[in-house]
Amino acid sequence: MKCVYFVYLATLLFVHETYCQEGKEGRVLSRRKRYLAFPEGSTFVIIWCATIATIMPFEIFYEGINWGVAYPLPNVSTVQMYKNQKHAERRRQRRDLYNRFEAILDSFPLQSLTDDEPTEHGLYQMAYRRGRQNSRQECSDMFPGCPVSLIDVALGYYHAGFTGS
Repeated sequence: MKCVYFVYLATLLFVHETYCQEGKEGRVLSRRKRYLAFPEGSTFVIIWCATIATIMPFEIFYEGINWGVAYPLPNVSTVQMYKNQKHAERRRQRRDLYNRFEAILDSFPLQSLTDDEPTEHGLYQMAYRRGRQNSRQECSDMFPGCPVSLIDVALGYYHAGFTGS
């Protein structure tokens, strides 16, 4: 009986080895890299709890030991983030560039830089700065001569044919 098992096992190994050799000599196998993605915010949690009775005659006191680890699982956005770092670096550089431009523009003087600039630009800039400084004061109280309310425009109280004055 042992001889039959040995012959069966030897035949099985021979067939398996022959089949594996055919795959190695044949075509080159290739496929896209695959990954497992989980929903946003998924975590893998391992918790180990042990309760041990203390050495007492009545065994009413127990000591508990708890150990837990939470590991955030990868989602599609994290895989895409690590997939190509060049795009992330470009966005970071662009963001730094915009922050520097903003600092440069904020350092400009408050008076107009050119003589041919319309007066409306200066009025708009003054209104913007006053609105940023006085967030509790209403726009209609600060500028009673202004005929248009941007909130009313956004809510649709003005007609489409309104051209302003």
